[in-house]
Amino acid sequence: MNELLRLRLVALYGVVLTSDLSDCGYGRHGVTALVRAGDLVRVRAGAFVEGSRHRECDTVTRHLFEARAVARSLGRSYAVSHLSAVATLGLPVVTTDLGPVHVSQVGRGKSRRDRRLHVHAAVLASDTAVRGGVLVVRPALAVVQTASCNGLRAGLIAADAALARGLVTAGNLAGALASPGHARQSARVVEMADGRSESPGESWSRLVFAGLALPAPELQAEIRDGRGDLVGRVDFLFREQRVIVEFDGRVKYEGADGRDALFREKRREDALRSIGYQVVRLTWRDLHDPASVARLIGDAFQRR
Repeated sequence: MNELLRLRLVALYGVVLTSDLSDCGYGRHGVTALVRAGDLVRVRAGAFVEGSRHRECDTVTRHLFEARAVARSLGRSYAVSHLSAVATLGLPVVTTDLGPVHVSQVGRGKSRRDRRLHVHAAVLASDTAVRGGVLVVRPALAVVQTASCNGLRAGLIAADAALARGLVTAGNLAGALASPGHARQSARVVEMADGRSESPGESWSRLVFAGLALPAPELQAEIRDGRGDLVGRVDFLFREQRVIVEFDGRVKYEGADGRDALFREKRREDALRSIGYQVVRLTWRDLHDPASVARLIGDAFQRR
């Protein structure tokens, strides 16, 4: 790979087209050699990503490379959209929700799809902006599209994070519902969205609580003892039942610092129990098994 191509890959966020390669001095045989050597990975006819970055990155980043490559190859009459836009905007996604690259035509056009690409009906040019060298739909529209196409979980995780990061407001989300083609579940996501959720696990937990018809808990509630001293701030508080639910993603407990954090967390949890609260911890595995969530919280309710 020559120096021109290395620089072009930096400038174009790791994605190049056949025209870029030609500018860098590579003809058809040279491009074939780069692909065979693993320096480039062909994502779509005439669109390539840097091989080393594509091999070493995680699932979400690989999807981003492919989305950017597709968008560049299709040109400015298409915008990255739906869950692909959510990922491009840096909002969290559950990797199992990722499928084909999603784009929407700008101005007019019909939907179509194949195994690797889903082209959706048109969006307004005013609903798009340039990000990373390609057009991307604006955050509020991306959230509503994701809820409609990829489901409540993906939509709520994106909506909560977008609110928390200040990328959207509740008004933006409600306004995005006015655009055509959205399922009723998009409105449900907008209704449920809450920027106080601090992680995808907390957003998903709230969805499970709602589906199980549990009372709506308080989010990020402060618990104080009889003297008014702060004992802890908790993810969810079912105040009437005096039950606390914490989502435990485990990442914060890795390594030496994690062991210290685990010890502090245990001390805090003991203090909460000492003043009469039940504490339930949920993990990713529990969220995949709603019956387990119902049992854990139901048992805690009964103990109170």
